[in-house]
Amino acid sequence: MLDFLLDGYVSIIVLLITFCLYSYWGTRRPPGLPPGPIPIPLVGNIPSLLAKDTIAAFARLRDEYGDIFSLVIGNGVLVVVNGYDTIKEVFVQNGDLFSERPQNLGYVKVTRGLGIINTSGVKWKEQRRFALSTLRDFGMGRVQMFDRITNECQKCLNNFAEQNGRPFDPNHVIGASVCNVICNVVFGKGYAHDDPEFLNYLQVMHSSAQKVGNTAFMHFFPLLQFFANRALMKADAPIRRGFIGRHVQEHQRTFDENNMRDFVDVYLKQMEQREPGEMPTFHYENLLQIVSEFFFAGTETTTTTLRWAILFLALHPEQQTVVQEEIDRVVGRDRKPTANDRKSLPLTEATILEVQRLGDVVPLSVPHAVAEETVINGYRIPTNAIILPNLSSVLNSKELWGDPEVFRPARFLDKETKLLKVDAHIPFSLGKRMCLGESLARMELFIFLTMMLQSFTFILPDTEPSPCLQGVLGITRMPHQYNIIATKR
Repeated sequence: MLDFLLDGYVSIIVLLITFCLYSYWGTRRPPGLPPGPIPIPLVGNIPSLLAKDTIAAFARLRDEYGDIFSLVIGNGVLVVVNGYDTIKEVFVQNGDLFSERPQNLGYVKVTRGLGIINTSGVKWKEQRRFALSTLRDFGMGRVQMFDRITNECQKCLNNFAEQNGRPFDPNHVIGASVCNVICNVVFGKGYAHDDPEFLNYLQVMHSSAQKVGNTAFMHFFPLLQFFANRALMKADAPIRRGFIGRHVQEHQRTFDENNMRDFVDVYLKQMEQREPGEMPTFHYENLLQIVSEFFFAGTETTTTTLRWAILFLALHPEQQTVVQEEIDRVVGRDRKPTANDRKSLPLTEATILEVQRLGDVVPLSVPHAVAEETVINGYRIPTNAIILPNLSSVLNSKELWGDPEVFRPARFLDKETKLLKVDAHIPFSLGKRMCLGESLARMELFIFLTMMLQSFTFILPDTEPSPCLQGVLGITRMPHQYNIIATKR
């Protein structure tokens, strides 16, 4: 009996020692990493990611550890890069080293390494080059795109007018119009704002933007990652296999190689042109993923920026009036803005830049990685590390902006009210991985905001509490839900 008890105690002691060793070795800070807080056994530095305001938590860590700091989380390492000069050094001057994507994230595994955003190397370069060329052929960044955007914006304004001065949430109305711009380029047509399938797709996409961001820390823990992946796959299925899949299949049935209608047709033609025996990077599954990325990135970021714009202008009616007066003076109210008007509307352009800065829509950009262990500023960056460019540390820098918490578009104007070029204004990130759709997004923001203020004045309902400006952090930093009153001018 005594031997049995002793054996039991020995087993328990061995288990405890094993557990302690695992806790220590599994969460210790590997040598050479950028500085950071001491990991806690089992969870590492995960409490730093559970803060109510992750961006504020990163700001505190930066103050303590410098522009490059690291967090040990589960079985992985997170490296956060802060400050304009350091972000430029890492992602521009050393862009070849830091242009990979991490392959240990849940949503990367869900997408199976397809698409453009989460791929690396030759596949990424080939798909990105093709996408840019094809999108430009269909007008992205060019004058002919103005008409498409203008038509979709007018549908949005018509919906605003139908509210007859009643408070309403502008989110879905703006989202439908912005998404239709992408639809026209990718599918060759837009959709009615009351189309049930279209509305359901928008809702799934919007909720996915929050879910993906909220599961970020799970990717460092294999068991939690399993549940995160299941949630992401559940959200992904109706998008890729439903709405997008049906439209791609319809294009396959009606495909005519002599009549290229849109991006999908050109991609299908490219799929047919591969050489025999060549490993295809252009295939059906990749097409579904790329189209999904176009919709997700092209809709969520621009819609969110416009929601911030309406909110900021409603909270600052004096700035709204100044911009409206400029639009009335340059464009008037009887015609729609054109590409040639942009250079004559510096106050409007400065307001858009300030909305992007203070709105801070993609504060942590998209995760980067290195192909092999790399040294930067004397710090070792392991191959399994996830590297985040903290754009928020630039857009909200007191050193750069003086009063970053204040909505002040004049910071982008000189004494002669001419638009200033400010290098540190980087809402689309920097380097080889900067936003693919930047030119389209800039065009959309200009047309939508100009046409909105040309036709309406926005105020907040005095019967509702003032909206919270902290933002909701997912893939994007969204404003909290709010209602607006659009009064016809």
